[in-house]
Amino acid sequence: EIEARGGSMGFFNVSLIWDNTDDLDLIVKCPCCPEIYYGDKRSKCGGMLDMDANSSKFTQIPIENVFWEDLPPDGKYTITVSNYNGRNTNANGDKTSFRCLIRYKDVIKAFDGKVGHKEVVTVFDDLINFF
Repeated sequence: EIEARGGSMGFFNVSLIWDNTDDLDLIVKCPCCPEIYYGDKRSKCGGMLDMDANSSKFTQIPIENVFWEDLPPDGKYTITVSNYNGRNTNANGDKTSFRCLIRYKDVIKAFDGKVGHKEVVTVFDDLINFF
């Protein structure tokens, strides 16, 4: 589905999906740079955010995607999800459910979570020995 919607698949992918118009942000901290996110979409080590959903154009089927076309560098990776603008959750205090998919080579791991308006949730804090 990522490629069908204009995203890229690489050697290593971190993708975020949810089902409302909240502006969730996928943030990947990798060994070579502070963060890959909507404000800094490309890292020195080849990681790139190529899908950023619900910041200005809204969709009910948003996806965010960070990928490395080639082998990513060894080291610690931290993945967080931020609810930058809780359009659906702000008024009533609900949380938005999300799924984060981490793909390395052909192995895919899924993490489900919830995040409230202006909240930041750590999905995974150390991918060194994850795969």
